[in-house]
Amino acid sequence: MHRSRFRMTVVLLLLALGGASACGRDTQKDSLEGAIGPGSGGPDVGTLTAGQLAKPDGSPIGTFGYDAGFFVLTAPNPKQQGTLANPAAGVGMVMNHITGRADTPCRFSVALLARDGGFTLGETGFRTNDQGQDLYEANASAPGSYQRMYCAELKDSTGTQFAVLADAPEKLDWKQVHAVLNSVRGP
Repeated sequence: MHRSRFRMTVVLLLLALGGASACGRDTQKDSLEGAIGPGSGGPDVGTLTAGQLAKPDGSPIGTFGYDAGFFVLTAPNPKQQGTLANPAAGVGMVMNHITGRADTPCRFSVALLARDGGFTLGETGFRTNDQGQDLYEANASAPGSYQRMYCAELKDSTGTQFAVLADAPEKLDWKQVHAVLNSVRGP
Protein backbone atom coordinates (compact mmCIF):
# COMPACT_ATOMS: atom_id res chain seq x y z
CA MET A 1 0.00 0.00 0.00
CA HIS A 2 2.76 2.44 0.95
CA ARG A 3 4.74 1.67 -2.24
CA SER A 4 1.81 2.39 -4.53
CA ARG A 5 1.07 5.66 -2.69
CA PHE A 6 4.75 6.60 -3.00
CA ARG A 7 4.77 5.80 -6.74
CA MET A 8 1.61 7.85 -7.26
CA THR A 9 3.13 10.76 -5.33
CA VAL A 10 6.32 10.60 -7.44
CA VAL A 11 4.30 10.50 -10.68
CA LEU A 12 2.18 13.48 -9.60
CA LEU A 13 5.28 15.40 -8.52
CA LEU A 14 6.97 14.78 -11.91
CA LEU A 15 3.84 15.89 -13.75
CA ALA A 16 3.63 19.03 -11.63
CA LEU A 17 7.31 19.87 -12.19
CA GLY A 18 6.95 19.28 -15.93
CA GLY A 19 3.96 21.62 -16.07
CA ALA A 20 5.72 24.25 -13.95
CA SER A 21 8.77 24.26 -16.21
CA ALA A 22 6.55 25.24 -19.16
CA CYS A 23 5.05 28.21 -17.30
CA GLY A 24 8.01 30.48 -17.91
CA ARG A 25 8.14 29.88 -21.64
CA ASP A 26 6.82 32.39 -24.14
CA THR A 27 3.60 30.69 -25.17
CA GLN A 28 2.24 33.40 -27.46
CA LYS A 29 2.98 32.45 -31.04
CA ASP A 30 2.96 34.91 -33.91
CA SER A 31 0.11 34.17 -36.28
CA LEU A 32 0.05 37.26 -38.51
CA GLU A 33 2.17 37.57 -41.64
CA GLY A 34 2.07 39.04 -45.11
CA ALA A 35 1.20 42.47 -46.43
CA ILE A 36 -0.57 45.13 -44.39
CA GLY A 37 -2.80 45.78 -47.39
CA PRO A 38 -4.83 48.83 -48.39
CA GLY A 39 -7.42 48.57 -45.63
CA SER A 40 -11.17 48.79 -46.03
CA GLY A 41 -13.95 51.10 -44.98
CA GLY A 42 -13.81 54.64 -43.76
CA PRO A 43 -13.28 57.74 -45.87
CA ASP A 44 -11.22 57.55 -49.05
CA VAL A 45 -7.60 58.64 -48.79
CA GLY A 46 -6.57 61.96 -50.34
CA THR A 47 -3.08 63.23 -51.05
CA LEU A 48 -0.62 62.27 -48.32
CA THR A 49 1.31 64.96 -46.47
CA ALA A 50 4.89 63.90 -45.67
CA GLY A 51 6.03 63.62 -42.08
CA GLN A 52 9.48 62.91 -40.69
CA LEU A 53 10.32 60.30 -38.08
CA ALA A 54 13.35 61.17 -35.97
CA LYS A 55 15.40 60.07 -32.99
CA PRO A 56 14.90 62.05 -29.77
CA ASP A 57 17.96 64.13 -30.72
CA GLY A 58 16.20 65.18 -33.93
CA SER A 59 18.28 63.15 -36.40
CA PRO A 60 16.04 61.60 -39.11
CA ILE A 61 15.37 57.87 -39.18
CA GLY A 62 12.49 57.68 -41.63
CA THR A 63 9.34 59.15 -43.10
CA PHE A 64 5.59 58.58 -43.13
CA GLY A 65 2.60 60.17 -44.81
CA TYR A 66 -0.90 61.04 -43.68
CA ASP A 67 -4.06 62.54 -45.16
CA ALA A 68 -4.18 66.05 -43.64
CA GLY A 69 -7.81 66.29 -44.73
CA PHE A 70 -8.66 63.46 -42.33
CA PHE A 71 -6.03 63.41 -39.56
CA VAL A 72 -4.80 66.35 -37.51
CA LEU A 73 -1.10 66.07 -36.63
CA THR A 74 -0.11 67.39 -33.20
CA ALA A 75 3.42 67.74 -31.80
CA PRO A 76 5.12 67.70 -35.23
CA ASN A 77 8.46 68.48 -33.56
CA PRO A 78 11.00 65.74 -34.50
CA LYS A 79 11.80 65.26 -30.81
CA GLN A 80 8.14 64.37 -30.18
CA GLN A 81 6.91 62.05 -32.88
CA GLY A 82 3.32 63.12 -32.34
CA THR A 83 -0.30 62.13 -32.63
CA LEU A 84 -2.56 61.76 -35.65
CA ALA A 85 -6.18 62.05 -34.60
CA ASN A 86 -9.71 62.45 -35.86
CA PRO A 87 -11.81 62.53 -32.66
CA ALA A 88 -15.08 62.95 -34.59
CA ALA A 89 -14.38 59.68 -36.44
CA GLY A 90 -13.29 57.85 -33.27
CA VAL A 91 -9.82 56.91 -34.50
CA GLY A 92 -6.30 58.10 -33.74
CA MET A 93 -2.66 57.11 -33.89
CA VAL A 94 0.03 57.88 -31.32
CA MET A 95 3.63 57.78 -32.53
CA ASN A 96 6.40 56.92 -30.07
CA HIS A 97 10.16 56.38 -30.28
CA ILE A 98 11.43 52.82 -29.84
CA THR A 99 14.86 51.25 -29.52
CA GLY A 100 15.91 47.70 -30.26
CA ARG A 101 13.94 44.99 -32.00
CA ALA A 102 10.54 45.96 -33.39
CA ASP A 103 8.58 43.18 -31.68
CA THR A 104 9.67 43.93 -28.10
CA PRO A 105 7.97 47.33 -27.54
CA CYS A 106 4.76 46.18 -29.25
CA ARG A 107 4.55 43.00 -27.15
CA PHE A 108 5.31 45.00 -24.01
CA SER A 109 2.66 47.64 -24.76
CA VAL A 110 -0.17 45.15 -25.23
CA ALA A 111 1.00 43.12 -22.22
CA LEU A 112 0.65 46.25 -20.08
CA LEU A 113 -2.83 46.86 -21.50
CA ALA A 114 -3.78 43.31 -20.55
CA ARG A 115 -2.26 43.50 -17.08
CA ASP A 116 -3.31 47.00 -16.08
CA GLY A 117 -6.37 47.67 -18.22
CA GLY A 118 -8.09 44.32 -18.49
CA PHE A 119 -7.58 44.14 -22.27
CA THR A 120 -7.70 40.83 -24.12
CA LEU A 121 -4.64 40.08 -26.24
CA GLY A 122 -5.11 39.34 -29.93
CA GLU A 123 -2.95 38.15 -32.79
CA THR A 124 0.66 39.23 -33.35
CA GLY A 125 3.24 38.98 -36.10
CA PHE A 126 5.38 40.79 -38.66
CA ARG A 127 3.60 42.46 -41.57
CA THR A 128 5.15 44.22 -44.58
CA ASN A 129 3.98 47.58 -45.92
CA ASP A 130 3.99 48.92 -49.49
CA GLN A 131 7.52 50.33 -49.00
CA GLY A 132 8.92 46.89 -48.10
CA GLN A 133 9.25 47.94 -44.45
CA ASP A 134 8.52 45.27 -41.84
CA LEU A 135 6.23 46.36 -39.02
CA TYR A 136 5.44 44.17 -36.03
CA GLU A 137 1.71 44.13 -35.21
CA ALA A 138 0.18 43.36 -31.80
CA ASN A 139 -3.53 43.62 -30.95
CA ALA A 140 -5.47 44.22 -27.73
CA SER A 141 -9.13 44.97 -27.04
CA ALA A 142 -11.54 45.76 -24.24
CA PRO A 143 -15.24 46.60 -24.48
CA GLY A 144 -15.47 49.85 -26.48
CA SER A 145 -11.67 50.23 -26.84
CA TYR A 146 -9.58 48.65 -29.56
CA GLN A 147 -5.83 49.07 -29.94
CA ARG A 148 -3.33 47.84 -32.45
CA MET A 149 0.39 48.49 -32.13
CA TYR A 150 2.74 48.63 -35.11
CA CYS A 151 6.48 48.86 -34.45
CA ALA A 152 9.24 49.31 -37.01
CA GLU A 153 12.99 49.36 -36.58
CA LEU A 154 14.11 52.02 -39.05
CA LYS A 155 17.77 52.94 -38.50
CA ASP A 156 20.57 52.10 -36.06
CA SER A 157 18.33 50.02 -33.75
CA THR A 158 15.84 52.87 -33.41
CA GLY A 159 12.39 53.21 -34.83
CA THR A 160 8.80 54.11 -34.22
CA GLN A 161 5.65 52.68 -32.73
CA PHE A 162 2.23 53.59 -34.10
CA ALA A 163 -0.43 52.87 -31.50
CA VAL A 164 -3.75 52.85 -33.37
CA LEU A 165 -6.76 53.51 -31.13
CA ALA A 166 -10.39 53.20 -32.16
CA ASP A 167 -13.85 52.99 -30.65
CA ALA A 168 -14.88 50.16 -33.01
CA PRO A 169 -12.75 47.23 -34.25
CA GLU A 170 -13.38 47.85 -37.96
CA LYS A 171 -11.83 51.33 -37.68
CA LEU A 172 -8.42 49.76 -37.01
CA ASP A 173 -8.49 48.63 -40.64
CA TRP A 174 -9.78 51.82 -42.24
CA LYS A 175 -8.08 52.91 -45.46
CA GLN A 176 -6.87 56.09 -43.71
CA VAL A 177 -5.02 54.06 -41.05
CA HIS A 178 -3.50 51.66 -43.57
CA ALA A 179 -2.36 54.56 -45.79
CA VAL A 180 -0.23 55.87 -42.91
CA LEU A 181 1.18 52.42 -42.10
CA ASN A 182 1.93 51.68 -45.76
CA SER A 183 3.87 54.95 -46.09
CA VAL A 184 6.35 54.28 -43.24
CA ARG A 185 9.91 53.72 -44.40
CA GLY A 186 13.45 54.00 -43.18
CA PRO A 187 16.21 55.97 -44.86
